[in-house]
Parts: sequence; structure tokens; C-alpha cells
Amino acid sequence: MESAVASKKSQLTKSRKELLDLGLRNPLISLSKNRGLPIVDEISREVFRLMVTEGRSMSFLPTLKATDELELDDLDDEGAGSPAREIEARHVDNKLQTALEDEKLQTKLLRLYGEARTLMEEQGINALYVALGMLHWYEDESSQSDRRAPLVLVPVDLSRGDASEKFKLKYSDAEIGENLSLSAKLHEDFRVQMPTFPDVEDFDFDAYIKGVRKAISGLPRWKVREDEIVLGFYSFGKFLMFKDLDSENWPPGSKPEDNEFVESLFGEGFQMESSSVLDSSNLDHIEQVGDLSLVMDADSSQTAAILDVRSGRNLVIQGPPGTGKSQTITNILSDALG
Repeated sequence: MESAVASKKSQLTKSRKELLDLGLRNPLISLSKNRGLPIVDEISREVFRLMVTEGRSMSFLPTLKATDELELDDLDDEGAGSPAREIEARHVDNKLQTALEDEKLQTKLLRLYGEARTLMEEQGINALYVALGMLHWYEDESSQSDRRAPLVLVPVDLSRGDASEKFKLKYSDAEIGENLSLSAKLHEDFRVQMPTFPDVEDFDFDAYIKGVRKAISGLPRWKVREDEIVLGFYSFGKFLMFKDLDSENWPPGSKPEDNEFVESLFGEGFQMESSSVLDSSNLDHIEQVGDLSLVMDADSSQTAAILDVRSGRNLVIQGPPGTGKSQTITNILSDALG
């Protein structure tokens, strides 16, 4: 019995790892310089204070010189972001400085605004974040190019009143967090344990950065640039599923490997069950049909499938394109909610 449980847990763990996107195409692992909008000459802890602690809206300030990208080497790497760094008026106002001229800045913001709206309308998610601080890391000792990964991610809303107004950036009040994908990558590949990320009420930006520096201290050439800031899109969907399926997050008796469906998936499979609807061509005499909570039209075969699911039957819905599979799944969900 114990070996069967251990086998299921092992298979579940292996399947969970497939949800992890720890490849270099993931911007949470390796953020390319041409992605997002770099915010320049700002202090991360001050941006966090203004946006999160004080809840202020921020606007964007274009550069006066013609440049298309942030030259990281132009920034002071020695004292940048340290508590001793001199704070000037431009670091505590509600304007975020950029390295783009006004026309290119507005074009960039319009593109980010459009993508954010599309994600919200089509997927119901807000993946727009201000990344505060970057870890510059190397794949191995012989690697000549450094990778950079965000450290602290603040979810934000980008908005404007109408086309004549400037864009505003505001903290969305959603959960602020660490870069979970980066933490998993460092633990899996380098045995580096990132510091625990506290609740937002107790969050101290400088203390967290100090913890990150301590965690990577044994890795040559790795560096933290705490005042490197980028506004862009970062997605955590699959990683959150990875965490949800961790057995350690569930009470005894309710762990994922104890679930009957997981047991069927990794065990002997699902047993063939007879349909509760013997003849889908004549549903008029089935009482449950009138109780179905459907949000889309359904023909007789689709209705029969919905009734089978309602009765607890496990099934596979299949058919060529255009036959209403997605429509049927939508109705199954709406009936379950109903």
C-alpha cells in the first residue's frame, strides 16, 4: 500500500515539474533588454514607497536626449540603491523617468496598454508588473553573457482618461511577490535558497535585497542591481498551479495524491461506465433536462453528455472541429455552478 502511494506521489511530482517554465525564454528567468519599458535613474525602494505604501499614481517622464535603450553600464553600480545613496527631488516625485523621447514613449505605453487590456478581456488576468531590482546571473562559470531576472514584482494598472491625456500607472492592490520562477530555478540548478518574502505590510525592500545578496554571495560574477526597474508583462499562472499541487500545502487525508481522480490518472485508469442516457435522440421524458443550467444552446448529443457528467460519469468529449466541444464544456461548467 505504501509503495503504491509513494509511486503516485512520485508521478505527481514529476508531472508538477512539467508546469515549471524555467527556460531562458521566460522573462522571469531571463529578461531581454528589448522587452518592457525601462525606468531609469530612480530608486526602487522610493518607487515602492510611493506606489504601494502611499498608493500614489505615477506618470512617465520622457528623456531629453535621443536614445532608444537603457545603457546599464552608464548607471553607478557601486552605490546605486544603497541606503547611503543621495535622494534628490526627482526620486521622490510622482514621475517615472524613462530613456525614450516623448513620441516613442507614448507609442510604447500605448502598446503596453493595448496588450494589458487584451489579456484582461480574453484571459481575465493582469500580467502587467513593475519589476524592482534585477539579479544578473550566469548559467555557468564559462558563460560570457549575463542573464537578468526581476526580483520584486508590483502588479500595476496602466490607464488614461482619454486619448488626449497622459498615461498613469497605479498599484493594482493585487498580491505583491517575489519572482517564484527565479526562486525555483536557483534552487533546482544552483542550490541557492532565496530569502523568505514577507507580507507587504512587513516588507522592507533594502532588507530583502540584502538577503538576496547574501544568498548569491558564493557565486562569482553574480550581481544584484536593486535600482534597475522595468515595466512589463510577467506571467505566474503555471507556477501557481505548481505550488497548489504541492502535497506539503495540503492537510493529511486531503493531499492531491489521495484524490480519487489523481489515483485513477496514475493508477489503473478510469473504468468504463455506461451512459445514464440510453437514447440521446429522445430526451423529452428525462426529468433532469428541465433542471439544467445552460448558458449556451445544446443539441441532443451535447445535452446527453451534460447529463452524464451531472450523474458523476467520467467521459471524454471528442469530435471534429465545429461540433460544439467547447460549447458543451462551457455548459457543463455552468450547470455545475448552477
